[in-house]
Amino acid sequence: MKTEIFVMTHKECLVPDVPGYIRLQVGSELHDDLGYMRDNEGDDHISDLNMYYAELTGLYWLWKNYNDADIIGLCHYRRYFINDEKKPITMDEVEKMLADSDIIVTEAEREKNRTENPMYKAVEEAIKVLYPDDLEAYKESCNNLIGTFGNMLVMRKSDLDKYCEWLFSVLLEAGEHIDLTRCDMYHKKMPAIVAEELLGVYVNSRGLRAKKCKAGLFGEKKETTELKEALKLLMKQDRYAEAFELYNGVMKQRPDLTLPDADPFGELRKIEKELMSKMRKEI
Repeated sequence: MKTEIFVMTHKECLVPDVPGYIRLQVGSELHDDLGYMRDNEGDDHISDLNMYYAELTGLYWLWKNYNDADIIGLCHYRRYFINDEKKPITMDEVEKMLADSDIIVTEAEREKNRTENPMYKAVEEAIKVLYPDDLEAYKESCNNLIGTFGNMLVMRKSDLDKYCEWLFSVLLEAGEHIDLTRCDMYHKKMPAIVAEELLGVYVNSRGLRAKKCKAGLFGEKKETTELKEALKLLMKQDRYAEAFELYNGVMKQRPDLTLPDADPFGELRKIEKELMSKMRKEI
């Protein structure tokens, strides 16, 4: 049996020194080649839609183009399933977990009032048309504060193919009825965010045996690091007005960069306070 976990990344990154982890560059159609496996190889891919589908362009590529493993997993360049020792799980551990389970997922607290975004309604309408038997499971999931996150999963390839057929039919149908082009960069990714909801819906509505595994965060988001370094350089040169303008400009497009998941050490929020204080003194 061959088991592989694909690390979705759009930046250069390290992977655990554990056999079976493979870097997959997502959004490859839009960016320079990092030298990793790419999600635009082959005739059937959605790599150019990465600004909307995030890590799901990698999942789509695996569904349509990859058949070299019996078990396939998806994680992120800084977020992994972890074992009791807080280390990324091994392929042997994966196979043991799936011996009496259908899927490995993670669990997390969800934000309240998340269904107010129109993408959730568009997905609800798509399910109503395509899979009406799953509608109640979707509504229940949207009202539940506990659920899977990050679209992280590990499944047998045959099961993953069935899930992807269901997932992308829903998302592509919903996408026909909503315009995300004018959203900021964060909210453009609503299809990927709502997909976190849909994974739980699929598991519950299909009665899959789910093994819940802890997830560990290793480092901060690359964009957070890049912004933080640029701001520190400007501030060191006493160019506070430029730093303030840069910070506000980025925040208009990426308000998520100050969230705990992206900025686990809270450094950007500290920089923001320093910038605000400095600008008030200069007014």
